[in-house]
Amino acid sequence: MTTRPPTFRDVYAVLAATTDPGEWWPADTPFEICVGAVLTQNTAWRNVVRSLIALKAAHGVEAEQILGYPSDMLEAPIRPSGF
Repeated sequence: MTTRPPTFRDVYAVLAATTDPGEWWPADTPFEICVGAVLTQNTAWRNVVRSLIALKAAHGVEAEQILGYPSDMLEAPIRPSGF
């Protein structure tokens, strides 16, 4: 009998069952994880941290807050991330 190597879904199931997202991604909320993931696509993590700190100070990092702001209010806080 041969054993198959674990699939991505197998690994994901183990990680999901044993790891809290806050343990592997520095964020206060699940939405902040999403924002950080988007911002880090364009820059180094240290710049994302600067953007998240600026967003929290200026507006907060929640979907309802971000969706309600005109783009010019978001430009300055996320500029360190290259956006």
